[in-house]
Amino acid sequence: MVRSKLVGDATLVALLSSADAVYQETSADIRLTAPCILMRLVSSRPQYEIDGTGQFRPAWRLRILAQSADRCRAIEARLGALLEVPLNVPAGLVGATLRIVEMRQVDSQEGAGWITSDQGTVATLETIWNCCVRPVS
Repeated sequence: MVRSKLVGDATLVALLSSADAVYQETSADIRLTAPCILMRLVSSRPQYEIDGTGQFRPAWRLRILAQSADRCRAIEARLGALLEVPLNVPAGLVGATLRIVEMRQVDSQEGAGWITSDQGTVATLETIWNCCVRPVS
């Protein structure tokens, strides 16, 4: 099995803009709301292409609603389990990328605040996830 590389954020609720999956954390449990097929059916999805070198380069646009980075590791592990790539996907597969469309931090006491351009938050996410957070063009 090949695991995809995640570029993303800790989430309470994460929506892929294509509405393929909803990730919702409730108390200590992380619930996956169908459909959560992601890369399990990726070979049948027309928006994913294999480039001239035979490398598979999918990219999902990710919209994030996050309360904190505290649950990051648990969510990352749950997403990682989902993003296992079947062996029948073409050779040369490289990791998929979850691209951030927006990040929204929700504070239960102070209301909502936007953290899209908060470099401190981005640095924290990159450290915890061991990944690269980059804008969507």
